Amino acid sequence: MFYFTVYDAQTDRVLAFGSGRDCAQMLGVRLDTFRKMLWRSQLGKYHKYEFVKERVGREEYNNE
Repeated sequence: MFYFTVYDAQTDRVLAFGSGRDCAQMLGVRLDTFRKMLWRSQLGKYHKYEFVKERVGREEYNNE
């Protein structure tokens, strides 16, 4: 399972955090849109947000 933190690229302010579904909801987009944003960011083609992706165990994620 992955845990994401999404930052505004201009201000470094945290905009969203949690699972992909959590982040999509916090950003007000659909999950598939969040995935496309993440993918484009990894390709260097999307610069509005910065994404940090961490692998976490299910137990660790559920205990937060």
